[in-house]
Amino acid sequence: MAKVMSKYFWRGLIIFFSFVIYFLIVVVYGSPLHDFNLWILKQHYPEVTQYHPYDSILIAKKSYLGGPDEHGSQKCNYFVGEVRASWESKQQIEGYYADKYVSVRLPSLYKKVPVGVKFFDESWTMESPLGDWWGEFHEMAEGAPNNIYLVYLGIEGYPFLHDYRCDN
Repeated sequence: MAKVMSKYFWRGLIIFFSFVIYFLIVVVYGSPLHDFNLWILKQHYPEVTQYHPYDSILIAKKSYLGGPDEHGSQKCNYFVGEVRASWESKQQIEGYYADKYVSVRLPSLYKKVPVGVKFFDESWTMESPLGDWWGEFHEMAEGAPNNIYLVYLGIEGYPFLHDYRCDN
């Protein structure tokens, strides 16, 4: 009897400390599931390269993990993208990416994610995390003879799982 109790005691103690360690990781660093989801989205992003205009040039790569601007939304968003430049017109560039999707399987979600395009000579809503990227790269678009744009994959509205990064 004592041997059985000792066995369950150690199992219970290991489970308890596992939960304590997981809780500390979430409080200090954030939910590892969100990092894993962002990593999966990054792994699927190369599928977008087949849609790029042949003359487009990579300027910068960018990723985002966080919540929308409204505090307390309890949602988490993931975005992965590239800032690119092309000599083609906006309509032609949009045509390359129009109605294109990438199939992404996250641990609790299978989704066809649309490929999005935003141009830097347009204003972006600040409700989206992409609004932060506009400020970073807007100077590149000024005076450039070609179209500078952002092409991205984004998943919005994932449960925030008490991750402070998603609760702006």
